[in-house]
Amino acid sequence: MFTSKILDLSKEDLIEYASSLVKAGQEFDKRILMAQSDCSAEWGGFAVGNTLGLQQDSRSASNSCTISCIATKNEERRVAYEYDITRERLMETEGLGESAAQKAINLLGGRRLDKTTVLPTIWEPIAAAAYIVASLGQSASGRAVVEGLSPLADRIGRELANPNLTVVDDGQNPSSINTEAVDAEGYPQQRNIIIEKGNLRQFMFDTYYARIYGTESTGNCSRGGGLFGPSLPYETSPTISLKSVEVLPGKKGRDNLISSVDGQAILIVDAPIGIFHSSISTGEFSAVAQSAFLVQNGEKKWPLQPVSVSGNFYKGFKQLVEVGNDLKKTPFSVETPSLIFNGFSIVG
Repeated sequence: MFTSKILDLSKEDLIEYASSLVKAGQEFDKRILMAQSDCSAEWGGFAVGNTLGLQQDSRSASNSCTISCIATKNEERRVAYEYDITRERLMETEGLGESAAQKAINLLGGRRLDKTTVLPTIWEPIAAAAYIVASLGQSASGRAVVEGLSPLADRIGRELANPNLTVVDDGQNPSSINTEAVDAEGYPQQRNIIIEKGNLRQFMFDTYYARIYGTESTGNCSRGGGLFGPSLPYETSPTISLKSVEVLPGKKGRDNLISSVDGQAILIVDAPIGIFHSSISTGEFSAVAQSAFLVQNGEKKWPLQPVSVSGNFYKGFKQLVEVGNDLKKTPFSVETPSLIFNGFSIVG
């Protein structure tokens, strides 16, 4: 399901969208050194066939825009971005340029944390989505399970996370940009509950690894694309990937999450650099949060210079404190609210 208006977008339309975003970002404040925008519209389809003929087919479409702004003050430069990605309507650019510029300006004046410590961390939706993809996106894959790489292999039905956490990969979500009728093998995409109220429920499979494991495909076969894969599907072998992940929301808004923190905490705004370069088998990760703020006694204080965040993904799920209700769609094909974790090491 997608709006047919996407099919009518021309390159001139996309250039006009991008130009308006750049102009809005650059004219917002004299401290904005540069603005850059990328707008795209994608549509197409695929079919799965063999010597017996055409077996299954599907089609899809989406459009998106991104605006990033660099703010500068003296020798300091900070970067922030905004985006819109959808298949249900045409992209909306109004206000995105100004928002990206304001976010970049808000990061100016970053202070050094000047200590190594363990603090609660508040992961806003984009950062939280990166956490989900880097952890469950790898360890809940049937390939990692069958090949003995995932430490979750023998934990089906067991408690994995805080009971407030439920994670669903819904391949039939009508609003997701990755929703198609069938996966790359022609198997119907479906709704798979990975974690339910903290308990691990199932893994993601294609037909090959499902057969080895002794189960059926979950409709998670993909070719090409993905977060970092090539854009031409026929250049790659079939693999297993997330389709449309949703972290079910809690009850607290972002501001209430922040105000609930006693003492100090670190607010992580964007995806930390290096979060995807983690170990599947151990869950150990170390990443750099370039867009971060200090939270003190429930109040967002000042921006920080980049801080290192490290810990263990699987222990982190147990140390999950709160799940917010500020659900947001992200470019990682994950829709999630903000999350608060305890127990991660912070190096200023």
